[in-house]
Formats: sequence, C-alpha cells, structure tokens
Amino acid sequence: MPRLVYAAVRLGPEAVRMSRDIKRLVPNFDMYDTLAKEGINGASESLDLDKKQLNKLYRMGREDGKPTMAEWKTLIVAEVLESDKYEDMSVRKQLEIASLLDRFVKDESDTLVAVDELDLSTVSMDAVIPKFESGFAPLDMVTGGLYQAVMVIMAPPGVGKTSMMLMLMEALRISKPDWDKVFFEVEISKALMGARMAPMIRRQPFGPHDKLFTGSIPIEEIEKRVDELESKNPRVIFIDGPDAMPGLGGESRRLELGHIYRRLVSLKERCELVVVSSQPRRKDGGNLKLESVAESWEKAQYADIVIGINRVGLTRMRMKCLKNRFGPSEQEVTFEYDPADLTTDDIMFEEDEW
Repeated sequence: MPRLVYAAVRLGPEAVRMSRDIKRLVPNFDMYDTLAKEGINGASESLDLDKKQLNKLYRMGREDGKPTMAEWKTLIVAEVLESDKYEDMSVRKQLEIASLLDRFVKDESDTLVAVDELDLSTVSMDAVIPKFESGFAPLDMVTGGLYQAVMVIMAPPGVGKTSMMLMLMEALRISKPDWDKVFFEVEISKALMGARMAPMIRRQPFGPHDKLFTGSIPIEEIEKRVDELESKNPRVIFIDGPDAMPGLGGESRRLELGHIYRRLVSLKERCELVVVSSQPRRKDGGNLKLESVAESWEKAQYADIVIGINRVGLTRMRMKCLKNRFGPSEQEVTFEYDPADLTTDDIMFEEDEW
C-alpha cells in the first residue's frame, strides 16, 4: 500500500475527507490520515518510517520522477475499485462510490479552459463562429466546415481511422500550407508510418514544421511537445490512439480517459484543430451512433465533432457526422478511396439507413 501512503502526502487533507464508504475500502486509512496531517517528517517519527524509506517508496510511483496529482489520484481510485469490499457492494452502492471517485479524481490541473468573462452588451449581432474548409471533401460535406474543435474520428479496428487522419493531414497541407501539422502516433512504429505516408509525401512534400512523433506517449508529453514547437504558425494536432495511451487499465481506465479528453479540450485552445481517433463499442458493429464511443462517456461530452466511419466493400467508405457542436449533424456521405495511396474519388450522398 505505499503508493496510497504517498498519495495521502500529496493530496493533504483532501485525502482524508473522502466519504466513510471510501474510507472503509482503504486499508490502514488512519496511517494515511497521519501522513496527510503531519507530512513526511512528522509521520516518519510517529509511524516509525525513516525519510529514506519514504523517499524510496515515493519514487516508485513513476520511473521518470515525481508523479502528478492526477496520477496519484488515479492510483487511489484503482486501489478502491480493486478492493474485495467494493466487489461485495450492491450495484447501487458501487455507482455511488464511482460517482464520488469521479469527482475526487478531478483537480485544478484538470481544468478545461481558463475562466473568462464576457460582457454580453458588447457582443456584436453579426458575430459568427469562424470556420474553414479542410480541403478533404467528404469531411467538409458532412460538417459544413471545421472550426477550433476537438474532433473524434470513430471506427472499428482496421476500418481506416489512420487513413482518414492522414488524408485530412494531406488536404490541410494543400489548403492551409502556412499551418503546421503535427501527428502523434501511439500504436504504429516510425518505420511503418514512414512507409504509410510515403505516397502522400511524394504527391505533396511537407514543410519544415510538420512533424511526426511515434511511441507510447502520454497526454502530458504531447502537451509538452506541442508547447515546445518553435514555430508560431497556426497548427493542427493529430493524435492517433488516445485509447492506447499507457495507463492502469481496468475500471480506472475510464477515469484516465476522462482525464485525457479534458486535457485535449485544454490543448484545443492552443491549436486550430485537434483530431483524435477512437474505438466504438464492439456490440455496435457498423451501426455507429454517438453513444458508441468506447470506455468513457466523456469522449462524446468533450468532443465538439464526432465522425463515425465504416467500410462498405473493399474500397468504399461511409462517413457520418454524429455530433457537431456548431454545425449540422446526421449528415452522411459515401465515397471511394484507395487505401494504398490514400486518395479519394466519386463522392456521393447516401439516403438509406446506416
């Protein structure tokens, strides 16, 4: 239980204000109470733990140094949800605990955007949401134009989420040559992504500030890389695989995904567009709807645009706008595409049911 001991040190009094139900689920809660109230120095004396032991246990939380508040909270949640007492509770009580944990895991570093104030008497009656066309015709047709947004592209495995993101990236290179395109690939290696992107690079060379990052990248590292980019040009960020970002797994994965998507909303404020991929629930198959987002309802809540795609035959793709915060939804289009060279052709609207 050392990670919970140190979670209490990090969280202070908040850790000991959890409900009686949660307290019952956490073994040795009195020890955490002591740590939270007295800190490391005081607790090391009353609990007979020396600072060397405490510091060693503290560093176990994360290999590359001090863990964040959100990471400690997630560990606490994991301990609670994995406890035998939680398993023995009624479904109603489990839902109450889960709701409390959901509020507990959020902190000041998890805010969506900075608080701002607008005097409504100064708002122009001619004000409009600034939109732009990407140049990727199927997407422009179903959305009516893009805007500063978090856009989720949802599809079953192997349908073509990565292909759609790459085709959008190429279209933006042509339509917005002064914008920077930054692609984070969580699941596919650099060599394979290079080969995948080769046809589009032959057609349309990219600029010096267009980047590809591959590897197991947590959301905090993505934010850091974006903030460190030298160019001050407008930018579009692609993240292929937030669902596969490193994490704890299990029930706590839902809470982690909520954290990731709240950070994406914050990231949006520094970009023109943030595009991410997502898996749907397996049971929905090709019948995609907004509720199909897998694992965490917060994906649908925090996304501004949700696009569902499915394959119709070998080379035909169907795209539907499932959510559009500032534009039409429920529009759909079917188009031919070549998965080998990432090109599209023969766009047409469909009238029949998805």
